[in-house]
Amino acid sequence: MFISTLIKKLQIFLPLAIISCLVIISCTSSANDSYLFPVRVSGKIGYINTQGKLVIDTKFDAIGARTNNFTLDELAAVDFDKKCGYINKTGKKIIDFRYDACFDFSEGLALVMEGSNDEPIYIDKLGNTLIDFKKLGFKFPRSASLESQPLNFSEGLSSFQMTGNEGKVGFIDKTGKIVVPAQFDFASKFSEGFSLVLSNDNGLGFIDKTGKVVINLRSLDIKSAGYFSEGLAAVSKGGKWGYIDTTGKIVIAPQFDAPGIFLDGLAQFKVGKKWGYIGKSGNIVINPIYDGTELFTEGLAAVKVNDKYGFIDKTGRMVIEPTYQSVGSLHKDRRSFYNGLALVGDKDGAFGYIDKSGNYVWKPTK
Repeated sequence: MFISTLIKKLQIFLPLAIISCLVIISCTSSANDSYLFPVRVSGKIGYINTQGKLVIDTKFDAIGARTNNFTLDELAAVDFDKKCGYINKTGKKIIDFRYDACFDFSEGLALVMEGSNDEPIYIDKLGNTLIDFKKLGFKFPRSASLESQPLNFSEGLSSFQMTGNEGKVGFIDKTGKIVVPAQFDFASKFSEGFSLVLSNDNGLGFIDKTGKVVINLRSLDIKSAGYFSEGLAAVSKGGKWGYIDTTGKIVIAPQFDAPGIFLDGLAQFKVGKKWGYIGKSGNIVINPIYDGTELFTEGLAAVKVNDKYGFIDKTGRMVIEPTYQSVGSLHKDRRSFYNGLALVGDKDGAFGYIDKSGNYVWKPTK
């Protein structure tokens, strides 16, 4: 996510070709037969394993923007009979279908909304209410709608607003205790110990978990910035993008028209209308020849060529030919491989799963 002091307060920069890169990813994964993947058949959700075998019947209701993925807490949010709850990997209901909105578990907690309560609550994996925003006099920060927010705890903290506090944002811990008072006009999730914040007083900068501004971007004449990932954060200066390290030092000079985040040692970059990849020294590893690019995961990345998606390796070799209409997100907005499979779409809007050889383990359905 990129935010700028040059535009209206709290407006968020979301370059179209890198929307999938905006959430910071810090964990790695490998093929895991215990991981389950959601599939949709006739509008109902079920789950397959890595071999494409259906292990949870397609009986749950499909949910608009949510992917219904299992999280690291091994629970998935699903709808049933116009309410949502959570199931485990056997398909057993763990938390009753009683909520009007359910979001993924993160660090042992999940945001849900119930009944007439217009503010969300945090529940644990047994369905117990841990933090009730409304009772505490808090509001959950909303940039547009709850569904568009980067939700839940990150690195032990969650953002909040005080009711009637002119929309100022701070952070609470998992007990609901205020750790960083509400004082910012915008605050991102914490990533690698930093949150990107915006305030009228200090402009754009990064804070630590005490709320102290540790990198003042205004003093560096930086107008826009992104999250830290693998020790680097994208910054904009003079209309071009480069990268700073965690001390605030510019280590890759601003030279790109649009940036991505680093993952697996590489980041996307845009020059003119084309995308490629750079290394951490700023060296071009894969030339900008693609119409769109996604993050590298498990050694492969989805790239767009002539309105179709294929997959390349870290040398730029096309491993799976660009024959797919779209690629979907499986884990924390990764639009590439996760646990050995990638979610791909066809021209009819149906989605299926392929392995790293490009073979379907689940042909497209919808």
